[in-house]
Amino acid sequence: MDKGLLFFVGIASTVYGLTLDGWKKHSMSIPEFPSLHTTTMNWFDPDYSDFLKTMRPSLFKQILQRFGIKGNEWSPLFFKNIITEIANKRLICKNDFNTIGLLTVNQPTHIFVWGDTHAAFHSLLRGLSYLYQENVINEMGKILDKNNYFIFHGDQISRGAYSMETLSLIAQILLENPEHALYIKGNHESDQYWHNFGLKRELRIRASYLESSFIPCNKIIEDFFSTLSTALCVNNIKQPDQYVMFCFNGADGPYLKKFIHSDQTTLRFEHHDDFTNFTPKEGAVIECLIKTEEWMKQHRAKQGLALLDQTFGATTWAVLSSPIEVHRKYYNLHNDAFIKVSIDPENIRKTTISLYAHDLEDQTSSFKVIESYNAITARPLTSNIPDPVGDDIVIGSNLSLVQGIPIMGERVKTGISVAINAQNRNGGINGRHIRFFPLNDDYTQYKTLENIEFYLNNGITDNLIASTGSPTLEASIEYLKNKKIVTIGPITGDVVFLDPTLKGLINVTGSYDTEIETHLNTLIKDHAVKKFAFFYQIEGLSNVMKLIRKILPQHGITQWLEIPYTKGTINFQKEAQKLKSAQIDAVGILGISQAGQSFIREVGLEFLSTKALFGHSFLGDESFHQFIKQKGLVIELSRRVPNPLTSTIAIVEQYRVAMTENDELFGADSLEGYIVARLVIDLMLQCGPTINKDTIIAQAESLINFEWHGLKFNFDPAKRTLLKTIWLEIPSQEPMEFN
Repeated sequence: MDKGLLFFVGIASTVYGLTLDGWKKHSMSIPEFPSLHTTTMNWFDPDYSDFLKTMRPSLFKQILQRFGIKGNEWSPLFFKNIITEIANKRLICKNDFNTIGLLTVNQPTHIFVWGDTHAAFHSLLRGLSYLYQENVINEMGKILDKNNYFIFHGDQISRGAYSMETLSLIAQILLENPEHALYIKGNHESDQYWHNFGLKRELRIRASYLESSFIPCNKIIEDFFSTLSTALCVNNIKQPDQYVMFCFNGADGPYLKKFIHSDQTTLRFEHHDDFTNFTPKEGAVIECLIKTEEWMKQHRAKQGLALLDQTFGATTWAVLSSPIEVHRKYYNLHNDAFIKVSIDPENIRKTTISLYAHDLEDQTSSFKVIESYNAITARPLTSNIPDPVGDDIVIGSNLSLVQGIPIMGERVKTGISVAINAQNRNGGINGRHIRFFPLNDDYTQYKTLENIEFYLNNGITDNLIASTGSPTLEASIEYLKNKKIVTIGPITGDVVFLDPTLKGLINVTGSYDTEIETHLNTLIKDHAVKKFAFFYQIEGLSNVMKLIRKILPQHGITQWLEIPYTKGTINFQKEAQKLKSAQIDAVGILGISQAGQSFIREVGLEFLSTKALFGHSFLGDESFHQFIKQKGLVIELSRRVPNPLTSTIAIVEQYRVAMTENDELFGADSLEGYIVARLVIDLMLQCGPTINKDTIIAQAESLINFEWHGLKFNFDPAKRTLLKTIWLEIPSQEPMEFN
């Protein structure tokens, strides 16, 4: 071989990393949006196999790379070498999946964050090139200011075409900035999850000549991923127990572990198996949380940044940096995007968050700041009072979020969160920030009691709103009688709560007795129905049956069929047989939506198609409406709130605007949560400087003949109720209001 060539090869093989110009040259040699494998159009896992096969190096280059000669450009060997280098250096530090990054600041500090890129190599490179132009980094990616940091926020691989390039570029930034750059693990970097997606295919196609293993470079990638941190927690010296937290999947608990205080202002690391499940006395406050968005459930981060529902009262943001084909098509994301989080060394609650974005449709423009917000209040920095004023107002709620009735619980939570986020962005309560701090009770009484004690014993709040379910609210009756807590607008219409002794309770919407009485009156008087059957859940609806047993004899009806079931029942064969063996005209479905659907399936359409069906509000979520429509059945449904899809009442129109802005679906449960939250916000605005459970209750009790956004509130002290209106809906007819 020529000596000159040998000299060149020797020098090239020792080159450390590439300049940004070198990276740009490589990016220009490969299409940003390559064609997909046409026979497998799976947008959850796009397949670029056909294209990647065209990317294999020539035989000559393969031979050189097998001998470790990489040249002065990116190649699969470059990838293997740089991942090996970063993995080996990090393994020496003994980092693992339970390692937490910690940072304490004493100077104004800027943290640049890329959310999920999903192998959007070109987009990531454009962001880094912009920061080079702004003198944030040098041509090798070295951060120039000691008070600047980079975070790559998980799921940097797969779903796009260029996982190998993306990982190589991130590894170079980490090697250049060991104390100023951090890669936080995401789903795809955890537990070999990436073996199910594109990176595995990419390695087998593009790097197979480097190793004969089933997945080339598998071990070095797993070694690298095993060193990634779970989270980064940032505080300042003056407020050591208040944190801004970066964690891909968010926080599992409300309070952080109190980390050992330090005046060390560079990245440090600690090992913790559990760091977010602590009480207020034991732990520290999460003021702001930056995480990923569950893109299969929500699509708020369409420009790259989104305000999500709060997490245990912490303001929560999502950042998305992935304008790959699947996100362009289904997410409508057409931006390169990253964010800058600026930490104030004097006051962590003055932390700001700014979105930097570049429109891919505009090739002539560069990145620009789309908007900057206070990271706690989410108010634009251009507003009169962007920062929180005084103490926060904390609102709690007992919601079924995991088991029991989680669909209802999540939808109620969304409606509340949308209302509270909007109020915080518009100034809060006279500048004060509202923290929404719901707890999961799994629709079980003992967890409800545990949650209440947690709120009270830790001094978190005694103000609760929109707690879901009759059985769980019943567990708190003694607290409500003694006014140890207040609950505004529980999501139940059970008559047991129409009790003048429950001084800590305000029922916002109507009750089940009004619903049932309305149904029975219309069916008996207008349709001459005399033979009824009632399918009902024992827990929470026994009081409704007591009312039915009282009303029917008043109409001369002395016999009817009761079909009770217990919470958690999944097989309704016996209940269905009991119904089919009886001679009845009308069937009342008085359970939760899932149980109602299962019961109807078991009974069968042939039997039910000749019966008058009716159901109450606890049944009428949108999934049940769709189910009934698909089955071709007709059912008379009552609502304790107006129709969320069609009502022209002002508060409902405001709700639809707010939900649309947050890319959320409409539904009765979220509407009720929204109405309750908006009402409580308005009550607090009228309380003056003293906002507590007593002043809020007093304001609610003062609402007599009060017109409120199209609803008329008239507090009834005997039933602790504001609204008595019921909306009855029959297909092909206009909804009817009953008072």
